[in-house]
Amino acid sequence: MTLELRLLGEMRVVRDGSVVALPRSKKTRAILAYLVLTGREHRRDRLCELLWDVADDPRAALRWVLSRLRKVVDDTDHQRVVASRSSVRFDASALRVDVMEVRAQLEEGPAALDAEALEAAAAQLGSELLEGLDLDDFDGFQSWLLAERESVVQLRRAVLTELQQRHAADPARREPYVRELAETDPLDEEARATLVQTLVALRRMKEAELQVQAGLRAMREVGRQPTGVLRAALRTPQPSTRAPAPSPAPAAPRAPTAPEQQDFVGRAADVEALQGWLDTAPATGPRVHLITGEAGIGKTRLMRQVLADSTRPLLRGEARESDARPWAVWADALAAHDALRSLLTDAGRAQSRQQILDGVCAGLSELARTDGLLVVLDDVQWCDAASAELLMAVVHDAPDVAVLLAARSGALEDNTAMLRTLRGLRRRGDLSQHALSVLTDAEITELVQPIAPTRDEQVVRSAGGNPLFALELARSPADEPLPSTLSELVRDRLSVLSGDAQAVLRWASVLGAGFSLQRLQRLIDLTDDGLLMAFEELERRGVATTDSDGDPFRHGLFRTVVLADLSGPRRTLMHATAARVLCEEEATNPSVVDELVRHAAAAGDASTASEACVRAGWRCIGVHATAEAAALARRGRHHAGQLPEPATTERALELWELTLAARRSEAPEQDAATVVRLAQHALDQGSAEHARLGFHLAAHLHWEHGDFSEAHRKAMRAEFVSRDAEGAGQIEAQAQAARTCLMMERDLGQAEAWLLHAQAQARSLESPPPALPLALGWLHRHRGFLDQAEVCFQRARTLAAGGEAPLIEFEALEQSTLLCVQLGLARRAATLGEELKRIGQKARGGSDAPYARAVHQLVLLHEDSDTDALDRALTSLEPTHGHRLAQLTGRAALWARSTGLGDETRRWAQICLDHATAVDSASWQLIASVLLEAEPPSGLLARATEEARRLAAHSP
Repeated sequence: MTLELRLLGEMRVVRDGSVVALPRSKKTRAILAYLVLTGREHRRDRLCELLWDVADDPRAALRWVLSRLRKVVDDTDHQRVVASRSSVRFDASALRVDVMEVRAQLEEGPAALDAEALEAAAAQLGSELLEGLDLDDFDGFQSWLLAERESVVQLRRAVLTELQQRHAADPARREPYVRELAETDPLDEEARATLVQTLVALRRMKEAELQVQAGLRAMREVGRQPTGVLRAALRTPQPSTRAPAPSPAPAAPRAPTAPEQQDFVGRAADVEALQGWLDTAPATGPRVHLITGEAGIGKTRLMRQVLADSTRPLLRGEARESDARPWAVWADALAAHDALRSLLTDAGRAQSRQQILDGVCAGLSELARTDGLLVVLDDVQWCDAASAELLMAVVHDAPDVAVLLAARSGALEDNTAMLRTLRGLRRRGDLSQHALSVLTDAEITELVQPIAPTRDEQVVRSAGGNPLFALELARSPADEPLPSTLSELVRDRLSVLSGDAQAVLRWASVLGAGFSLQRLQRLIDLTDDGLLMAFEELERRGVATTDSDGDPFRHGLFRTVVLADLSGPRRTLMHATAARVLCEEEATNPSVVDELVRHAAAAGDASTASEACVRAGWRCIGVHATAEAAALARRGRHHAGQLPEPATTERALELWELTLAARRSEAPEQDAATVVRLAQHALDQGSAEHARLGFHLAAHLHWEHGDFSEAHRKAMRAEFVSRDAEGAGQIEAQAQAARTCLMMERDLGQAEAWLLHAQAQARSLESPPPALPLALGWLHRHRGFLDQAEVCFQRARTLAAGGEAPLIEFEALEQSTLLCVQLGLARRAATLGEELKRIGQKARGGSDAPYARAVHQLVLLHEDSDTDALDRALTSLEPTHGHRLAQLTGRAALWARSTGLGDETRRWAQICLDHATAVDSASWQLIASVLLEAEPPSGLLARATEEARRLAAHSP
């Protein structure tokens, strides 16, 4: 019988090849490890002090632990836990312990083992000793454990050092051991430098540069000064296929030349491909052409070169990483066309998403009517979901418009919305794609010779075929060592800047592109003259450009390097300061809330970030950017989870409200259970208003799922918990509960009483919640006062406009349309029906869009008698929405009756009766029964009469 004790990684006991279950108590496992690894006898009182310094009876606890251990490690013929009245020891004979075996193998040093044994030892030592067995409250044990772990780490370092020395001539074999060695101590500059040299030898320059940045950042954060060995490692000579050039005489440095002023070099095939597409689009072939490539590869330069002599009307837009506005890249492209651009900004808030898409497509078609139109969108890897949707709409609805895109490869894969659009275009045959490759050595030489004719070989070797990299390297002073990476060059260039200029760059890097100078000045303690001088210095040094439109960086790489050099604590503090400034600015400029979310999240301010997500989400709802609103709600939930109670629960419910306004639930029962739990939790914590919101959301979810009885119960619960509240919260709860009763034709007298009370309370408010006039509209319609009902529904629409209550806005418009049908106002019904259909195209999903189309077809039925179109629209509705189906088919049956279509009357009346019976709608059951000339269901007439009597009692 064999017994193994494995201490590397999580502790395991293996008996005869099978793992033995260990006690769950950490202290039991800690005593076992301590006895085995120390290998000596210990006094009982010492073990008690080690792990039970605050226990009521430490000796009794130790006895219990030892009894548990005996069941695990003792055999019938071998007692391993040996205890006396005063001491305890562990008999490790015939016991295999992994860490002790490795130590024994390496007793004479790693050099004594062959490569295979060394690799096996390195693999074993890669796991942390006694992983997960930390006991931070017991200093004595924790100190011993940390010392044991450190001895294992040092043993592993010795093994890895031997392995990397044995493979010094083979960088590929050496690299994994060098990497592991550097990871064991991130502050070991020599080990990381060896890794950098190995990566340079493997020509993995970008990875080598990242390692240098990580090492320097780690040392700065602990206050350690780098020795220079890391940067020197980047300059390790690489093999070259060209013969070394003779050492030339020093040449005077040349003035830097902007990339736009350089002669265009190479790219003959790329130019031909792009020019070929331009010559045919959009008349034939793909309407969209996508150019991809790494940063600095020359995508923008290629487009400018080919488009320089183009006579076709042209619009240009550029997406920015930090710009979270819906439609941002298109708004940039349409900057010179105010009418079109206004559709994509807050001026278009009152319009539906489909109106925005249609309006922009129509405007672009008008611009393209004479000579066609080319839209160039750069850096689309950062464009928002709404912009990606608009791209698809333009291709579909604006046939004379061609679109040229440029995207950074690698980053594009992270943009799900844009990838979805590109896949759709590819399936339609409307997308062609061209990937830019690096320049050849000869092309790089031709590019840089006018700038640095004596250094072209060095530049070619270090540039890696990237033209921007090559140009920046060529511009570096000839009398200084050539930087091996562009980031190194950028750091050298930034190091000569004054303190004010560096401060501007640091804040600009944190704020992102497109910030205002006024905001920058609030963050930096500089006068107007000081800020102006800083920008002049940045431009003089070639770091900034006057065409940056608020972004001082001439190239995004400058921002990347500046951000990388900021320590974590400093960056966090800067984001927190920016968030405070934006909070103050939001009072007069609500559009900054998107930036506020980003900065608060980066600063770790979960409260501000989650609250800003709510505000930003509702702003997106206001412009019908529902996908962005749903994404903000997801981000907000992440931040809300970091808040203390009751803030976590309250913010979670607010974010659920935003989520359900942005999209229809895919699992309504599960989501309803979640919000009910949150509501109950809020109620237990005394947050009555948030509890009311939770029960109201649950009622909405049950209603959408077709569970009308449960929706009624949750609405009643929402009203009940709001009774201790005051103001708008109680008014809304009573209005929503009354509306639910009226829609379901239940407890109409109670609904009347709630609305009377809510009206009385609303007199003290400047503007009542839109749920109140909506519920009053339902009440007046039940009473038969249709004109008053129409006024109330219009009032509800007005109060809910702008995205504050999109579901109420839709329902109010729906009821207004049906009222006009009932009153015979054909022209007004047609206008409202068309508007309802447009609003139904919002991206929320669910039954709203098909229901809006069905209502629209019902309106058209009174004009063209197209019953087939209405039938098709009705089949798209979900069976769970019996109330809607009963209402639509009942009104269709009434129309058929008025036009003498007996068969259609009976068909639709029967469908209406089926749905009305399923949802227990008394009024439509009666109407359908009358149309069918049938007896109404038993007791229905009496119930309807009683409800009518109760309503009449309060009627004027």
